[in-house]
Amino acid sequence: EKATILPPNWSAPASFEGHSCVYVVEVGTERFYAGETNSIGKRLKQHRDKKGDWSNLSAAVIRVPGGKTASRNIESLVIRLMAKAGLQMISTTDGRTISPIGQLPKP
Repeated sequence: EKATILPPNWSAPASFEGHSCVYVVEVGTERFYAGETNSIGKRLKQHRDKKGDWSNLSAAVIRVPGGKTASRNIESLVIRLMAKAGLQMISTTDGRTISPIGQLPKP
C-alpha cells in the first residue's frame, strides 16, 4: 500500500479511521515525528493543536494490516531508519523496541 499525503488542514480519509496507521510529519524545517495510531484524524488534530511549527504540518500516512502490534513495530523501524539516515527525529523513544509478531525487515 502506498502512503497517502495529507497537506496542512486536510483530514484523513474516513476509510483510515479505526485502522492501525503509521504516519510521519515534518515539524518546522527538517525535524520529523513518526507515530502510530488507530485514529489518524484525531491524532493529527492533537499535533496541529500544539500550534507553532506543529499547526501547519503535512503527514504521510499508511494503513497497516496486522493491528496495533504490527503498527508499533513499523513505527519503531521507521524511526530507527530515519534517524540512521541522519534525519532529526523528535520521536526517538518509540524507536527502541520491537515486539515479536513474525519476520520484520532489519534496519
